[in-house]
Amino acid sequence: MVYSGTQWREGEDLLQGVAGRSDLDESREGSLLATGMGGHAEQATGSSATGRLSAGRADVFVGTFEHSLDGKGRVVLPVAFRHQLADRGFVSQYQGCLGLWTEDGFADVARRLTEKVREGLAPQNAVRAFSADAAEVRPDSQGRVFLPQRLRDYADLSRDVVIIGAVDRAEIWDAARWRELRNDADESFLAAVNDLGI
Repeated sequence: MVYSGTQWREGEDLLQGVAGRSDLDESREGSLLATGMGGHAEQATGSSATGRLSAGRADVFVGTFEHSLDGKGRVVLPVAFRHQLADRGFVSQYQGCLGLWTEDGFADVARRLTEKVREGLAPQNAVRAFSADAAEVRPDSQGRVFLPQRLRDYADLSRDVVIIGAVDRAEIWDAARWRELRNDADESFLAAVNDLGI
């Protein structure tokens, strides 16, 4: 089967839907419990000073954190995210930014995306792009992870970056690009709340 540019775009949109899905069952797990940052010095912006919510065994990425890339292409992860990624995480391209998943989160997105390819709902190239550009990351003793040059180029990362929680993943944005998108993100959230009656 040959996919047109439009179908490739639909595959990217499908990846957004697959990766953005949350399987938290709040009625089964109870309300979400916030875990604080433990008083570590770190610049957190916005109203969130946590960074992690726990519901049963699921960890959720939340918060907005301003950081900088060093000269070797490393970024310090927010303290609140380090525990979730301590063993191993994966970073890949994702809608103009870099998505950062736990090992289980990455495997879940890859599995669901592969299922959509088998069902004929996504092009094989969507799986290729997601996996070929992915890199394994492990925070060092200072909480830094290395971001390969190809991924930094994809997300147009300069020195200043913003790391945000996006529920099932963290996202690493160029700070200037995030500032441009922030208002649109807020408006999209408000529209969703109003339209869906959340």
